[in-house]
Amino acid sequence: MKLFSFILCASVLLLLSTYSMAQQKLEISFESHYYGQALGLDSILIRNITTGRDTSLYAPDTVLVLDYAVGLNDYSLGETAFSVSPNYPNPVIHGSTSFDVNMPEAGLLTLHATDVSGEKLAIIQQRLERGQHHFTYYPPSKGISLIWASDGKNIGQVKIINVGEPLSFGKRIIHQSSKAYHSMPDKKSKSSGFKYNWADTLWYIGYSKSPEGIAASDVLEASPDLNSHVSFGIIEGMPCKGTEAVKHGGQLYATVEIEGVCWLKENLNIGAIIHSDSTMTDNGIIEKYCYDNDPGNCREYGGLYQWGELMNYTLGDGAKGICPLGWHITSIDEWNDLTDVHPGFTLKERGTSHWIEGTFATNSTGLTILPGGYKWWSDGSFEQLKAYAGFFTSTELPSPPSWGVWVKGFSWNESGSHSGNAYTTHGDSVRCIKDAD
Repeated sequence: MKLFSFILCASVLLLLSTYSMAQQKLEISFESHYYGQALGLDSILIRNITTGRDTSLYAPDTVLVLDYAVGLNDYSLGETAFSVSPNYPNPVIHGSTSFDVNMPEAGLLTLHATDVSGEKLAIIQQRLERGQHHFTYYPPSKGISLIWASDGKNIGQVKIINVGEPLSFGKRIIHQSSKAYHSMPDKKSKSSGFKYNWADTLWYIGYSKSPEGIAASDVLEASPDLNSHVSFGIIEGMPCKGTEAVKHGGQLYATVEIEGVCWLKENLNIGAIIHSDSTMTDNGIIEKYCYDNDPGNCREYGGLYQWGELMNYTLGDGAKGICPLGWHITSIDEWNDLTDVHPGFTLKERGTSHWIEGTFATNSTGLTILPGGYKWWSDGSFEQLKAYAGFFTSTELPSPPSWGVWVKGFSWNESGSHSGNAYTTHGDSVRCIKDAD
């Protein structure tokens, strides 16, 4: 018994040393929801922003295995023989490990895990198609597990060492995904040339359809260092091709393409919060108001800005203002070009998550207008949160009068929109539009 303990400890130390030198793998699984309702994904685009590479997953494949190379080459399963890959990570540190089984032909696969004494820990039986199949095993305790695999004709085995604390739902084997060898090329997950280095920035772009059948998407950012589960909050609208999102002021903004024009899908939220009793000034610092002076409202609805501040104290239609590089403050003509074709109810976020009444909203364009209310020009009061969305434009009123600028407005109880005007000391929302190529 002492000899066995010594050998086990030596084996663990050796494997830990190998683990620190070998190629590591991270497993990222994806799901999506639409306002809390589970929704299937059609595909997932993964962009490595650091290296400029990308890869894609296509349903039903929703598990991404990331390699970040430190030494060893990938283990590759052949197509013609029944085989089981080594597990990764090995040893198990964070409660789970993964392995692949190659099925040279369709059939019933049996997997069972035992401890070294032969006591069964977990079992799974599943009829599978010809191809490579990905499994995750959750050991129930520290120590050695043996995974036995059989297709009724052949037997394979992999030894697993767990040196970490087991998860509460351990003692399970789960089939995660399959890669059929007969998959059509346009439906095959592509990974050629896609590498992940520690601390690279990834964008996950999930594509699906809303329950009403409208094309929908979501964009998330991560630099994964552990196995993780990602949940997309799918909303109507397709991102701009090649510009699915924009990083600005430390925040990631999704985009949406409408009639060939690329818009930010979100109200701008950049700058330092100042109290509503204060006036914004040209001091070299971008400032914003948050409704009721609550930072949570800025996170939810975006910031509110006086006109000079959002224009960055410049003049003229097409001014960049406080928008990202290559983008500009929307002019009244650009807003009108949009609303002439797409009425207000197709532009507002649907439902009552943010609007007090969602009767008119379909968001079929995906612009997802949110009602951030406004700050009154003459004092520090706020009005109309969840009931009104007003957007300052880059277009000044004609002279005379010369006291204000054009605003595009959307009210909870109107199916369209309206063009109005406001004092420059008002506090309104802002949307940015991409410069023409």
